[in-house]
Amino acid sequence: MFLPQWLGFPDDAGGYAYLAGDPRPDLELNLYGARAHLAGGIRLGNGWWYVLPGD
Repeated sequence: MFLPQWLGFPDDAGGYAYLAGDPRPDLELNLYGARAHLAGGIRLGNGWWYVLPGD
């Protein structure tokens, strides 16, 4: 699940992602066009992560 905190123009976003368990290093998110690796984001706890394009 991805909940955007902000939307960029024309095709990116950043925000909160939820994943139960530990992500595989190659797990990639589509942030409305931009790509990010979940493992590169900030672990907030209880399955929540903060991710930005390029993470």
